[in-house]
Amino acid sequence: MRLFVYYLKNKNLLKVNNFHKILRSYKIEKMNNNTNGEIIIPQEYLEKSECLFKELKELNINFKEVKHGLAATIKDLLEMNLENSTNILKNLFLKDKKKNYFLICTLNNKTVDLKNLSNILKTNNLRFVDENNLNNILNIQPGCLSPLAIKNDKENIVKLYFDEEIKNMQEVIIHPLHNYSSLYIKTQDVIKFCESFNHAPEYVQIKEDTTSKARVDKKEDVQEEMAKNEELQNNNNNNKNNSNSNNNNNNNNNHIKDTILKGKLLSNNEVEDNKSKDSNILGITSKKIENFSDWYTQVIVKSELIEYYDISGCYILRPAAYYIWECVQAFFNKEIKKLNEENSYFPLFVTQDRLDKEKNRIEENRPEVAWVTKYGDSNLPEEIAIRPTSETIMYSVFPKWIRSYRDLPLKLNQWNTVVRWEFKQPTPFIRTREFLWQEGHTAHKNEEEAVKLVFDILDLYRRWYEEYLAVPIIKGIKSEGEKFGGANFTSTAEAFISENGRAIQAATSHYLGTNFAKMFKIEFEDENEVKQYVHQTSWGCTTRSIVYDNDTW
Repeated sequence: MRLFVYYLKNKNLLKVNNFHKILRSYKIEKMNNNTNGEIIIPQEYLEKSECLFKELKELNINFKEVKHGLAATIKDLLEMNLENSTNILKNLFLKDKKKNYFLICTLNNKTVDLKNLSNILKTNNLRFVDENNLNNILNIQPGCLSPLAIKNDKENIVKLYFDEEIKNMQEVIIHPLHNYSSLYIKTQDVIKFCESFNHAPEYVQIKEDTTSKARVDKKEDVQEEMAKNEELQNNNNNNKNNSNSNNNNNNNNNHIKDTILKGKLLSNNEVEDNKSKDSNILGITSKKIENFSDWYTQVIVKSELIEYYDISGCYILRPAAYYIWECVQAFFNKEIKKLNEENSYFPLFVTQDRLDKEKNRIEENRPEVAWVTKYGDSNLPEEIAIRPTSETIMYSVFPKWIRSYRDLPLKLNQWNTVVRWEFKQPTPFIRTREFLWQEGHTAHKNEEEAVKLVFDILDLYRRWYEEYLAVPIIKGIKSEGEKFGGANFTSTAEAFISENGRAIQAATSHYLGTNFAKMFKIEFEDENEVKQYVHQTSWGCTTRSIVYDNDTW
């Protein structure tokens, strides 16, 4: 009943036509308010904002604070329907490969393509800064980012950039270093404040990435639909356990939900008819050429390849998908054994010490590494990383197995699972945080032998796609900026997505030279009793290949 009253008080939310959003707003409001209806702000955040307000007043800067309760994301803030919400700024804290830091402020309705932004800023490999550095450099928590946080950059290592469109805005809405309230403040006063802390913003033209926006919107729609279904399922379970009287009330609530979803009043018969129609839609309702993102999602779900899971970036492979994986496994196992490759298995976990042996390469990808820090209620004496790839794990034992030229070549393959907690947008099969793959690692006595294997494997990947998945690929060499860290060169099999004109990596095969051998001291004694470093290769292909089947692309 309270929820229905909340709905009546917030009819403007009907514009979204989504009951889950209303329910979410209701829960946020309930969580943020105490029994007296006042907004509760943690003491730590109050102290931060009070210090900030004092600094603003010293600069004769006026502002208006609106307390709204916890808003963890831009989406949450927009759903609170603040006045002039188009003035809410989106803030991105990024770093590049060389550990240069950037604070980007743009409009809240823009989806930013990091590759395009890299070109604008004349850098490469931009990525989001991890939580530890966010706290250490700007002294704020995730979800609280604001241009005003630049005051905490004591070492002046962060470059501040404003979207050019902000120039035309008289006023902006930003957080006061926490996300329980927002400040209405003049744009020029924000600039004045930043300049007082030696951070005058530079202006750049940020164009919206419409392709990524469509993909993000679709993912959010899917997640909201999952949450909505979960709520409906919970109500159904309650119906079974409650009395007949309660059942009638729940049915009325379900009717209210359907009313909200449709944005209009429906009769009971109309509700049942609509429910029946929805459950009978088995075909694909979007056209590939018109809405590729929606079409892709429908294909993988309705063909029973995948099921969504409650951890972002992790998905369930259904039997149909795993059957495809088994088919390519059988082919690849048969072919690599002709090359005298042997299957093996190495542990899922790796210690900090071993990971640090290839510190320079791992440091570039550290935000992707997931860590185990506890068992039960106790902290582990040493943090343990979950395998992002197996070079560190495997190469640490190679020196025990390779002593003489008679021990070469060493050729190993393993089928396993890896975890990469990427900050990029998760997409089923294409970019997931946990995935299955095969990874091969070999050691040879000379470069010629190793390079030959690199291209032999690359041709097997071509056959994997063209002969078993009926997908044409193009073989080539990655640029220096895109090659695998620590490799002399990376050969790649790339597929083409005709709908958006982009290439997508299908598989890679790397020649590592003696780089890792020197790190891990993998040496052998040749025929002349002279010690030399081995020449190595590594190569891999993942469950991403599953979606190339069935004309997905």
